[in-house]
Amino acid sequence: MEDHMQDDTVLTAEADELAERCFAPLIAAYKKDRSAGGDFAESFRELSPGQQALFTFRVFYAHAVHSREDLYWWSAYFLAKGREWNGIKDGLRFFGDLPMLQLLERLEGVLAETGHALDYAQFDLSFGSLALRPELLAAVEPIDAEFRRLLPSTLQRIGRYIREHPQEFERLPRQTDG
Repeated sequence: MEDHMQDDTVLTAEADELAERCFAPLIAAYKKDRSAGGDFAESFRELSPGQQALFTFRVFYAHAVHSREDLYWWSAYFLAKGREWNGIKDGLRFFGDLPMLQLLERLEGVLAETGHALDYAQFDLSFGSLALRPELLAAVEPIDAEFRRLLPSTLQRIGRYIREHPQEFERLPRQTDG
């Protein structure tokens, strides 16, 4: 087994720590590919389905978890990117996390109804703009509260999947040489 998936780690690590240990080499490969001018798409295709689901969710989680504004802005950003937003939702489907998936679809509906860009070429949202739109803030507040309420079960679900399928998280993506 790879170092990040030692038997004792799989058995004893908390769910979030286990997911982070499996995510760390994936994000390192992503950053290496990007710094070498690559786009990570080829490396992403080489990941197991579990790694792909983990990668897309953890990227979203790492950005969105900090605040209501982060959840709002990063959701709008990934929605405008299209493929990335669909990947996040596919990852939640993969892990069987329907409550979180439905919540993000609810947020997607709010963003679409309030005229947010659904195409990256039109994305021009500045960070901090949520506070300038009271009606949007009122719609996002309960979604943010529910997001934070659901997160522990999402993280537990992902950790449980990793424990039940450690072989899916052993192989690391090939990285571009630059």
